[in-house]
Amino acid sequence: MANNYTITSFSTSTEKINDSISAGNMVTTGALTITPNQGYVISAANFSTSNLPSSISSVTFADTSSAGQVGNTVIATATFASDFVINSANGLVGNKLNISIDIDGSAEIFQEQVSYNVDIFDQQDDINNIVTVDNNDQVGEQELDTILSSRGIPTNTGASLSYTSQANQTMSTSKSENGLVRVLNITGKVLKNVSTKIGSVSVIASDDYYFAAKPYIINTNYSRSVITLLQTSVTRDSNNLITTYNFDIYVKSSQNITSALKIKSNIVYKTIPKPIVKTTKEITRVTFGTDTVSSLGETRVIKVYGDEGAEFDLTVTKDTTGDSILSSTNANSTIFDSTVASLDSFNKKLIKYTSTNSSYCTFGQKFPAYNSNILSSTLNGAKSSATSITIDGSTTNVKIGDRVIMEEIPNTSIIKVVKVDSAHVVTVDTAITAPDEASIIFSRPEKYHINIYPKDGTTLSSSIPEDKPHFTINQYSNPVLKLTISETDSDFSVTSPSPTTVTYTGRPQASSKRLKDIPSIKRRFSLSYTLTASSGGLRAVGSSTGTPTWSSTDSTASSWSNSVYADNGGTHIEISNIVVSAIGGGQTTATITADVDIIKWGTEDVTMDLNLDNLIEAV
Repeated sequence: MANNYTITSFSTSTEKINDSISAGNMVTTGALTITPNQGYVISAANFSTSNLPSSISSVTFADTSSAGQVGNTVIATATFASDFVINSANGLVGNKLNISIDIDGSAEIFQEQVSYNVDIFDQQDDINNIVTVDNNDQVGEQELDTILSSRGIPTNTGASLSYTSQANQTMSTSKSENGLVRVLNITGKVLKNVSTKIGSVSVIASDDYYFAAKPYIINTNYSRSVITLLQTSVTRDSNNLITTYNFDIYVKSSQNITSALKIKSNIVYKTIPKPIVKTTKEITRVTFGTDTVSSLGETRVIKVYGDEGAEFDLTVTKDTTGDSILSSTNANSTIFDSTVASLDSFNKKLIKYTSTNSSYCTFGQKFPAYNSNILSSTLNGAKSSATSITIDGSTTNVKIGDRVIMEEIPNTSIIKVVKVDSAHVVTVDTAITAPDEASIIFSRPEKYHINIYPKDGTTLSSSIPEDKPHFTINQYSNPVLKLTISETDSDFSVTSPSPTTVTYTGRPQASSKRLKDIPSIKRRFSLSYTLTASSGGLRAVGSSTGTPTWSSTDSTASSWSNSVYADNGGTHIEISNIVVSAIGGGQTTATITADVDIIKWGTEDVTMDLNLDNLIEAV
């Protein structure tokens, strides 16, 4: 095999037969010159010997100039053995000494080297500026903070960089430069146009941080191929989050890179805080659909979300009685609460479902049909314009806000309980006149309460209300709208239509648009009243034209009572095109017509009465 070099013979020396090393009358060494062929270079380190003859004790190799560079030769110096004698036994043939030495080695094709000079900066991804410095940097902490603050750059605590240099490369930390913090400078020589490893770097996330993505390097003044990173390994924590990236740094250049034109590179990374490890399990939310159930009753799906293993008891109770409405299938436990004593409960420990990657449980809950009557009783004693009334039986289930319904109470009036005085006495907000033993009903819109009780190290998240009831579902009867017309002075009568009360039934909290497919629920209708004077003719009262006015927002601007939907339980109607036929001149009859649009139904029955006392009179 061609070695691509030549070796000269021993240098010439004149000696006598039988001269010897021991006598000290001959040279002790001989030199050989190894010269590379054209286009090749050699280095002393690449040469060695094997199987030395007995006449030679050792051979050393030395470069005459720079190893591996053009012009360098290698001198092989052979040292004679201490018992060497010049004679035929040791290779003397005629007047020449022949000694063979086996030299192993090779020349290499000459590859030009180039110098490089690179600055590496530490740069956080989301602010595109340098934000950390090694403790060994020449920039002090206070100076660094000043520099970064002046540029509006917050100091990053998300990661740090650790470097290791390759042999024959020079590495040093440095200082701030143009407001950026240079953490490393590396210089040296590499083969021209050959990607060469010059060092290693570890990007290490700070405590409680991890990497959102793999760090990378960008070169601000050279092409991206001049300096590159090759990932070698990563370190992960117990939650499999990457906390360290390890890279080898490579340089490839076709020219010498001087300090004046040094490479400027940024190692860019982005760290984010590690997720907080919960020490307790948590119930995060409870869903059950809308907060209103049908008056006919319905089944709702109740879903409880939280951490895997979170355990709880859940109750569903009826507001009017405080009783549980959990079915026997769902009621698998009992909860004790200071306010409700013992209640049936649904007990469950959450499990995680791989299909949704979330922990929850779900069950169906049936809500019964609506029954508004809390108590049916009779008066104990006649009442005359009294607000304090006594009933036969107990008022235990009666609450403030309950509505009082009696035959003696006009349907235009809504009277409510304002105080429960004793076991048989309540106070109402409007005086009542009724005989002894008159029937009386207390009614109330129904509500259902959902409460959740964490247990065994489980807590409730802030999204769940602190106070009980945690969640409330309302149930209303279908609201009834009544439009009536009245006149207290008996100057005239309303002879048509008969009866004069117009009644329609809707759905709680539903817009007419939503109910458009139910034919029995009106969205628009007309009113028409015929007035007949008792004696004489009809005329407008005072300066009035006799024409009613309407407002759904201002009670003082409306001729109808309970017209303001914000105050009547939410029933919003609009009355328009109000027309009164010509009155006066002795006319004994008149008509009132109008159009009614139902915008939205409320949650309570409401009567809107048109009182004509201040509009029309008979003379």
